[in-house]
Amino acid sequence: MKTEPPSNDPAREQLRAELAVAAPYVGNFEPRLVFTCLWGLVGWALCATLGVMEILPYWLTVSVASIIVFCLYMPMHEATHDNIRGDAKQLAWVNEMVGWVCSIPLLLDYPSHRIMHMAHHAHTNDSEKDPDFEVAGSLSKALMVSLLQIPILMLVGIAAWVPTTRRSLAAGFAKGTGENKANKVIVDLRRFNTGVLVIMTCMIFLGAGFEALMVWLLPATIGLGIVSMSFAWLPHHPHNGHGRYTNTRVTIFPGSGVLSRGHDRHIIHHMLPRVPHYHIAPVFDDLQEVLEAKGTRIEGPNTKMSAKIYIGWDVERNEEIRRAAEEADASNESPARFRAPIQK
Repeated sequence: MKTEPPSNDPAREQLRAELAVAAPYVGNFEPRLVFTCLWGLVGWALCATLGVMEILPYWLTVSVASIIVFCLYMPMHEATHDNIRGDAKQLAWVNEMVGWVCSIPLLLDYPSHRIMHMAHHAHTNDSEKDPDFEVAGSLSKALMVSLLQIPILMLVGIAAWVPTTRRSLAAGFAKGTGENKANKVIVDLRRFNTGVLVIMTCMIFLGAGFEALMVWLLPATIGLGIVSMSFAWLPHHPHNGHGRYTNTRVTIFPGSGVLSRGHDRHIIHHMLPRVPHYHIAPVFDDLQEVLEAKGTRIEGPNTKMSAKIYIGWDVERNEEIRRAAEEADASNESPARFRAPIQK
């Protein structure tokens, strides 16, 4: 039987203090995220239309559409945490609508992504249970995996129709999600990606295969690749920290806030995931001294800890980071079991 820590426990008090800092930014309905979803969808559709009509050259169409797709990931991501509706349960339909709408340009199934993203938060940097661990490794390996996400997800969706493959895939997903949710992931991926492939096939037969590639498949591949590199790889590299204050890092550089949409301070998102991305910076500012004391890696020009952001792959350096994280975790008064809740 699990016992609750006493009310005067330092770990619990620290968690309460962190939640108090985040409180002004949590639980509110966020129309800004709805607007981002709407302008993104309209912009993507308009860009595709102009490309197909040859008003825009295809190189520009792909470039602009890829940026829009990248921007559309953020509302979907916030939807996975119920950050759009906040505490207004009656607006859950808005939350779900945004998640589903964003899934179309992204070619990323929203329900299965939600489950997998919760598994990432629950098992960050666990080589067997964290779905995002697939990008762990060198910069070149991460880039290759990131750009192959769409083809891989489509293959998984189709392969899941084969019973033996379906069982094998479900067993792999179950390590992080549990058996019941793993089966749901398989069903959702199969349905979504089969539907996408049917639409793509119809477009090819109708003579619009090249257009589908240039306005939908390529932008989704590039946009989601940027998402993977800036959210899954960079903040966690080299993916060997496991504590509340060490399982991700801060990477601040000129333009990092725009590129990472506030997640250049990604540690705050893992600590307090109900804080919308555009409120992460002020929360970080209030908690920076705490993070420094707890051993969080804060890297980038003009930071106290490291002027250089580590993006290489050096075995000795990786081991140093791992040992430092373990030492920090051992000395911190906030064990992993007292992490801030992923969902309210």
